[in-house]
Amino acid sequence: MSMKKIVKTTSPYVLAKNLRRLMSESSVLRTQNEVGAASGVAQTSVSLMMRPDARAITKSGKAPSPKLVEVERVARAFGLEVWQLLIDEETLSETVAHALSRPAAIGPREGADRPELVTSRKESGRPARS
Repeated sequence: MSMKKIVKTTSPYVLAKNLRRLMSESSVLRTQNEVGAASGVAQTSVSLMMRPDARAITKSGKAPSPKLVEVERVARAFGLEVWQLLIDEETLSETVAHALSRPAAIGPREGADRPELVTSRKESGRPARS
């Protein structure tokens, strides 16, 4: 059986690194139990997010990733958006630099109409599901 080498820059490893950093810098969410309680995610799931190598490899040879809904809950507990936990600092810096080098891509054009946000089926004109 051939084992693929897992690249340490994949999302689970970036998540683990970012979560460890946030916990070390937080004054409130310093332990897995505290993160779990604040996010509604089980402590064992938080532990596995922090140790991606501990996840059991499936029969197909793939390492499972954490559930996106759990990552989202953990992000919210820290006051972040989910993408902020899943992007490494180097990639973020490169992405920001690239975006800033393209002034036409930053923000809406002046005078461009913005669509209204529809918050319910009633407002959208669609019939409610029965």
